[in-house]
Amino acid sequence: MPRKLSFSTQPLLPVSGTPTSSPLLAWPHTRFFLLLAVAILIGIELSTLAFSRLFTAHPASLTPSGNALSQLAPLCDPYKVPGMLHPDTLHWVTMPSVESANCSSADNFGLLADVQLGQRIPSHLANKIVLLLGDSFERNLVVELCERSGGQTHFAMLNGSFILDPIFGDSRICTIRDDFGDVFVAINIFHFGLPLGDVWALLAKGMHWREGYSPVRVSKRIEWLPHFLRSVAGLAFPEICAMHGRECAPPVWALTMEEKPDIQLSTPPLLDPADPFWFPPPDMIIANSMTWDLAKSEFIYVAQKYTPGNFPLESFKAFAVEWAELFKTEIIETLQATFGHAVKNVVRTDGVVVPRYFTRTLTIPVLAANRFAWPSFSMIDTLNNIMRLGGLRNPKNALPELLPGVLDWARLVAGMTIHSEFDDEHPNGTGNLAYWQLVLSRFEVLSRAT
Repeated sequence: MPRKLSFSTQPLLPVSGTPTSSPLLAWPHTRFFLLLAVAILIGIELSTLAFSRLFTAHPASLTPSGNALSQLAPLCDPYKVPGMLHPDTLHWVTMPSVESANCSSADNFGLLADVQLGQRIPSHLANKIVLLLGDSFERNLVVELCERSGGQTHFAMLNGSFILDPIFGDSRICTIRDDFGDVFVAINIFHFGLPLGDVWALLAKGMHWREGYSPVRVSKRIEWLPHFLRSVAGLAFPEICAMHGRECAPPVWALTMEEKPDIQLSTPPLLDPADPFWFPPPDMIIANSMTWDLAKSEFIYVAQKYTPGNFPLESFKAFAVEWAELFKTEIIETLQATFGHAVKNVVRTDGVVVPRYFTRTLTIPVLAANRFAWPSFSMIDTLNNIMRLGGLRNPKNALPELLPGVLDWARLVAGMTIHSEFDDEHPNGTGNLAYWQLVLSRFEVLSRAT
């Protein structure tokens, strides 16, 4: 058998250097195996409450029949079973219990990395596309996945044209290809936050956005995505086209970038609900918007404008309410309208909803003096809690097939040292690896539900 690649990390102790009560703490090797041994001997039963909070439960509006309930086995989701992060691979290892029997998570990241050793992409990841709509966090995730797995990276503008020299706001496409004709594809789609505040002050010339090659507003950027996916498939993942019995269009290269082209020349055809064109449908969509929203607000400058105890809390509450409403209309509802005919959550006959749509929380920066923190509370955690409590879902306007789940990245890595010494906001390789294992495990759960 080929040697399993190991992504060794530092012992994942809390920042303070002392253990905490966090159930999501990754232990050093000795504690890890000792705790497993103790659990086997004394049959520890742990509450699953903390683990289930990694995801938002979605009540289905479907009422199952008695026969369906008796025939369907409970859905296995390892991250909702007591356990811990493996100290090396950072995938979830369940504690031995009746609840965890036959419910475990694979080292999915390691399985993808093993492709470069001649192994096959596992069936639950084969020929799948995950779309990460967000900012530099998502870009870093895709870059790291490709670097560690030996995948192929392409750079593309939102109008579907490929470029040779990447910019911060482009899309990175990572294609992991095995020797058996299967692929796994991860794509980040960059956006500049919700229409809150002045984005133009943050768009340094040529750094994140090229005028004339894509719109700035996030809802408009989402509407361009079907054309983008259809345009890039021919070069980046033609296997997906073949799997659907389609012929991919030849790639278009933007070898010469004009200074200010007419955006009408760049605008792709949009989906017509009455006559939609085919595009490779993503198997999972994860949306995020927070960093640019806070950066555009006045609140990051409070240390200069306000004295301690004089933070404009009521003003921030109003901002948070507006942020949640815009997230629903600009992102979630636009995603539902754009992809709803092609991408649907799995709704089992017992009423359990297994999402293909997700939002994610933002990791908490290391430094309390970070620009998004204030002595009395964390702005990031405030918005994260809105997400956790279902504040970004509007069940009245969507069927269970389209409601998003929540991937709680912040809670998953709570108490761990996950930020680079050069950057107190973006996670390092440890934080990114833990999140990728969580994301890839969602494909495991989907495969069990379908």
